[in-house]
Amino acid sequence: MTVSLKVLAGFGGNGCLMSASETPRSDAKSILLLAGHLVGSAFIFATFFTMQWLMWLGFDQLDRMHPLPETIRLLVSKLEIVILYADAIVTGIVVIAAMYRFCREVTV
Repeated sequence: MTVSLKVLAGFGGNGCLMSASETPRSDAKSILLLAGHLVGSAFIFATFFTMQWLMWLGFDQLDRMHPLPETIRLLVSKLEIVILYADAIVTGIVVIAAMYRFCREVTV
């Protein structure tokens, strides 16, 4: 694969200076961006999961000290499930966006 000096210098095929979004990225930089997205999505997942676990732990301790009505227990369990689904959706969106960006940058 040969790359002209104009492209390396940031000029397009017509001799005009390309914008930052048009300059070609190296494969290493694309892989680093993908790895960054994966680390970010892992952090998001861990944060939501930890929040859900802490909520369950706190609710369980509160329920042991003072038994709560069944409606409150059902409400909290539904909230835990909603947090888990939100976690999966947000993490999935971040991973899909990372894969899309990676594929787009590699094919350029």
